[in-house]
Amino acid sequence: MKIYQLSSSDFYPRYINEQEINDPLWVIKDFFSVDWLPGHLENLQRWRKYVIEETYFKDKNNGPVSLLFAHKLNLRLIEAMYVLSLSKTAKQSLNKIHLNFNPQLQLEQSQWMDYPAHLSEEELINPYLAVKQFFKAYTVEQYREFLNEWLETALSASPPDETLEACDIIYVYENLQKLYEAAWIIRQREIEPPIIKTYDVEESVVEVAHPQSAKLSLAHSNCAFNDTLTTAERLGLNELVKTILDSLPFVQLIVHLGTHPNPEAYYLLIITDEKDKAFEHDLIYRIETICKPLINVCAIVHKSDALIRGINEGSRFFYNALTKCTVAYQCADLILPELQPVNHENIRTQNEAIWKRWGRQGKDFLDTALNCYDEGNYNLSLFLMHQSVESTLSALIRINLGYRLAIHNLDRMLRISLMFTDDLRNVFDMGVDDVRLFELLQNAYSAARYRDDFNPGQEMVKALGDKVAKLFITAEGIYGQVMETSA
Repeated sequence: MKIYQLSSSDFYPRYINEQEINDPLWVIKDFFSVDWLPGHLENLQRWRKYVIEETYFKDKNNGPVSLLFAHKLNLRLIEAMYVLSLSKTAKQSLNKIHLNFNPQLQLEQSQWMDYPAHLSEEELINPYLAVKQFFKAYTVEQYREFLNEWLETALSASPPDETLEACDIIYVYENLQKLYEAAWIIRQREIEPPIIKTYDVEESVVEVAHPQSAKLSLAHSNCAFNDTLTTAERLGLNELVKTILDSLPFVQLIVHLGTHPNPEAYYLLIITDEKDKAFEHDLIYRIETICKPLINVCAIVHKSDALIRGINEGSRFFYNALTKCTVAYQCADLILPELQPVNHENIRTQNEAIWKRWGRQGKDFLDTALNCYDEGNYNLSLFLMHQSVESTLSALIRINLGYRLAIHNLDRMLRISLMFTDDLRNVFDMGVDDVRLFELLQNAYSAARYRDDFNPGQEMVKALGDKVAKLFITAEGIYGQVMETSA
């Protein structure tokens, strides 16, 4: 596994060989086979003592050889970590945004034998940030010079060399502490198996309550959607805003609606200038594509005139988004009208009407689809199943969020439904068979009407019919929950 083509102009390894350059994780593993994290930190502190005090290194058992060994061990780690910092894994990790990482940190802290104490929350989540900062402070060659001076000073009976600045000693020492801890996290996560405490792991499992959104939707059925922001997630949101604005100058407003942990995604309401002539579905594709290297984004995109019109008409979705969610960016040119409070007394009546129109239509499509299956008309049955799911999802999204969709993309509709429930998406558990069934359902809208070679098998149609029926029953239950909540 060749990680990086080293250039002698920027780095020349002296303490690691070609095999270790190609696999720097081996050096990290070797480093922690000599001693665990606390032991290395203690030895580093001891070494620093002999650098700053008027005394010299003494080891009754091994003499100076143990310090010589520590000197070499540290330089090997520094060189290996530098090579690793140039790898594709490190570069991808630096750009990656993580969601809902606190439970993993708590689980690691409860299970791992040792845990870092000097890294920030962001560095615990992404240790490559600490590695990047380490080499931003000094080059590999400068660290070599510092540690060579440390070695000479610690082994000398003379007073410390005046050329050693106290600020450099402290800075290098603190940087090495964080490098050890970053290397330890990388060792634990990337080299199997992680080293854990000796007691039963099950006893150390930490259960973390995940706060759920109570702002956008009327009800929550088994919902993992979360509108809170941790420090790391807020930093990630800032990166997404910068990425979007750099590529799309017509963006006028970005609202963080929430996040979902599975699959990990930020949900963003994005408003663009009405002068921008790009179609909204094209903008959605562009936004989600440019953000994908960082993290998945589910973008809900509208032009500014549609937003203003929605506000004036009393849109519940826009009102909740602007008053209860985090506005991550707003252009000075975007002047919004006064927000109209939601008339909660009318919501129940409106929702009854929506379900009576679209929910009942979803049921009618389903019944007709099953009749067509019984008659052997599988193509029409599949087309009607698609229509049933589309009508049902559209009804529930409108009822829960106050948001009206006008699309035929069922995958996108299920993604938006995650803002108030996981149960609809869970009907298709996305195992191999379910993926095939969902693809068949997605394609049925156009394939059943236009493709001459579209000829689904009876068993597939029967299995899909069972899934669609389950989805409608689930949706009916969620609707009942909403009506019960609003009573």
